[in-house]
Amino acid sequence: MGYNVKRPQELALALTYLGVHDGQGTWKGSNWGVMEGLWNAGLISDPKGRAKSVWLTDDGLAPSEAMFREYFQPCS
Repeated sequence: MGYNVKRPQELALALTYLGVHDGQGTWKGSNWGVMEGLWNAGLISDPKGRAKSVWLTDDGLAPSEAMFREYFQPCS
């Protein structure tokens, strides 16, 4: 099954904003391929390793928040 690889990465980036802690830290609970794609795009720190968190880069923090607000707007 072919699919648009960018969409899961966008959603994962949006969800990283939900778990932001200590400024730019966030839990790395998404699919490994998705996390690797975000890392390759320069949006998060290297997800490899024992740490349970990654850091949103300066280039990743604002898009993460914007996508979170776009996909998960408050219901009225």
